[in-house]
Amino acid sequence: GEDIQIQNKTFAHSAPMVGSADKVGGQTDAILKLGNKVSGAYQLKWWMYIETGKCGYYNIQHMQSPGIEWAMECYFRTSGAIELQVAGATTNGSYIKDQWFEVSHDIDLDKDSIWMYIDGVLLKKWKFSDQASQAGGTKQLGGIDFFAGEKSGTSEAPAYFIDDVYYAETTAGQ
Repeated sequence: GEDIQIQNKTFAHSAPMVGSADKVGGQTDAILKLGNKVSGAYQLKWWMYIETGKCGYYNIQHMQSPGIEWAMECYFRTSGAIELQVAGATTNGSYIKDQWFEVSHDIDLDKDSIWMYIDGVLLKKWKFSDQASQAGGTKQLGGIDFFAGEKSGTSEAPAYFIDDVYYAETTAGQ
């Protein structure tokens, strides 16, 4: 019940199959383990689709074992607003509803840096070892959590699609 639900959708980014994170059939809380990397540079990206009236959420974790230390949290609100939480602060952005958009991260562990882009536009650059809730933390790339969750107290309906997930070591960071 916590896995990404694979569905056959005509609007898949790379037809015909797409991953769905929602609460239908059980709460989606899918962890993609990234290897507990402590050095090197990596690119992590995917395509995301959020329908009108729905919201999305994911986090990157410093540990492969879930729930120990969040590197960042990102809420995609039903309004089309993005709320990125890093080092106890919120950075705001926006995305387009009912359309595929790319979420991309360039992570350079040697420089302790991360750059996050929405559809090729830089949303924020920050120190990767920071945690979502506070500055400072472990400089390690553990995993990503595609969670069907909403921002606490909002009563928004979480449901979104992801496709074409890509994760690879790169030759150099930013």
